[in-house]
Amino acid sequence: MPSNPKILEVAMEIALPYEFLERMNTRFGADKARAAGMSTSVGGIGPLLRERIVAQADAGVDVIGVTLMYESVWVQTWHEWGQITLQRESVGREIRTVCEPTNLGFKLNLYDGKTADVEVWKTKYGTADVYFLSCPGITDVVYPGPKDMPAGTAGANAFAWSHDIRLKHSWIVGRGALVLSKKLGRKPDISILSETPTIFTHNRLFKDELQNDPFFAETRYIFNDHTPLEYAHPIWDQGTIDTVKTDPEIYLPTPAWNGQKKTLDITSLLVSASEGVFGVAKKHGEVMKAMPSLHEFSSKIQYVTNGVRRQDWQAQEFQAWENLSDEALAEIKKRYRTRMLDWTWRHCRFWPAWAQEHKDMRIVLWTRRITPYKRLDLVAKMLSNPEWRERFLQTNLLLFVGGRIHQQDNHAQDIVYDLLEILNKDAALQKRVIPIDNFNIWEAPILYRGADASVMIADDTREASATGFMKGQMNGTAIVATSDGAVPEFVRFFPKGRVASGAEDAALPPAQRPNGFIVPYINGEPTPIGFLEALEQFDQAYRDPATVASITRAALAVTPDVDVARTVGEMVQLYHQVLKLPRPEPLRTE
Repeated sequence: MPSNPKILEVAMEIALPYEFLERMNTRFGADKARAAGMSTSVGGIGPLLRERIVAQADAGVDVIGVTLMYESVWVQTWHEWGQITLQRESVGREIRTVCEPTNLGFKLNLYDGKTADVEVWKTKYGTADVYFLSCPGITDVVYPGPKDMPAGTAGANAFAWSHDIRLKHSWIVGRGALVLSKKLGRKPDISILSETPTIFTHNRLFKDELQNDPFFAETRYIFNDHTPLEYAHPIWDQGTIDTVKTDPEIYLPTPAWNGQKKTLDITSLLVSASEGVFGVAKKHGEVMKAMPSLHEFSSKIQYVTNGVRRQDWQAQEFQAWENLSDEALAEIKKRYRTRMLDWTWRHCRFWPAWAQEHKDMRIVLWTRRITPYKRLDLVAKMLSNPEWRERFLQTNLLLFVGGRIHQQDNHAQDIVYDLLEILNKDAALQKRVIPIDNFNIWEAPILYRGADASVMIADDTREASATGFMKGQMNGTAIVATSDGAVPEFVRFFPKGRVASGAEDAALPPAQRPNGFIVPYINGEPTPIGFLEALEQFDQAYRDPATVASITRAALAVTPDVDVARTVGEMVQLYHQVLKLPRPEPLRTE
């Protein structure tokens, strides 16, 4: 077993480092930096992979990352009159000027018999190298949908086109990572496949020149699932199976194959074919084990709970929080809240006086990828009820809402339309509910450091981990959440109706004190009234300085637990387990 194994991390999105985006801002301005940040980071996977790679390198792990370079990104504008504008913006040229060029480019054989010219660019993630594979004309936008089909594409059905182009993205990042490894002369001891689109990194599953390549004879594979949602667990029909040359000698004997329907469960295939498997939170691991297609692999499935990198997210003043007085902690929070309000009036096109008028209000931050199960619809439902609207207006809260919408997700767009329509007709709510469009990895630290509370809400068992609330906790924020994903591991909820810390809390270590307010489930779903009551409980609690100080300390005390350094330590243990397993099956020689 190698003393320091070579790790290959492959993902469809790896967020760009903050320093990289700062250089983008210096050269091309804030709009391009914002767009570049969004181009490789749609949800939680991009930031997670960025920070996981940096932290592994910091811990002495020999790791590289491979992802795609995208030529454009969908930017969105949420208009105050209740409309959304979505349009493609080019970013590839600008990103290349900040990346380092290499002479590692190659021709890649595709599954359809054609070849693609792949450029290779790289940049530093801490002390690690991350490589970006670029194939203009194919890798034009992350997670393409029918709306991305180029105008005038001859004889193409938009849905068939998007299915094929997504397969090509997966093939380029997966098979391309293998070719790149050979060009680097770097035999991976372990390749980590983040979500099913990276399946083509597994050299043994597909019948091409890489399947039996002795360069990968001892490579072990770890499949890292990031979501229980159906879209991330595709079922291939026979046409797709054959198109990408899936080896029947491998898939036919596995539970992934449904002989009656002639379909292949890709998650099940990867779990079957990988030496290691893990989910991204304790609850997510249990959800994976309970999936019918994965049940017989339950003993193989582990979990390594996600974390976030302290150096990227935590305000520097909080790094020695234990030595600060309650008053000093409150002053730090006030200073960052002021910075957030200053950023807000500029970003949202308010008058400067707005920030001054609201400087003493508490800020609740709801910034997540917008998709139905994350339940942003609760805000519109709460505010459309006259009684609940009035109760919200009686609080001392500003509610910031924002996130990213996939260009093809009409349901998510409807959720935002409904909210904007309510705000458009209500002058009072316009000052209290603040839409944030184009939420991005570059500007996000401003929001997480300035907020007083962070929201994490999802339908039960639908959230894999969530890391936004962790970024808040590192900055002393309270958490308003459902008990899903990684929340049960790090958030201690106040009992319902209780709005102050008591003597029983003071007797506990800070990390065991209450630091959040629960949005309860009713038949597996959060409700608008449950969300409102949690906001009211938070509002009342934050009128008492002693309770604020207790929650701030309780949140900051879990920093070591939500730090990605803890995640990396657990991953290294998994690496050692996997490397102790028997060598992969000998290569076939036909």
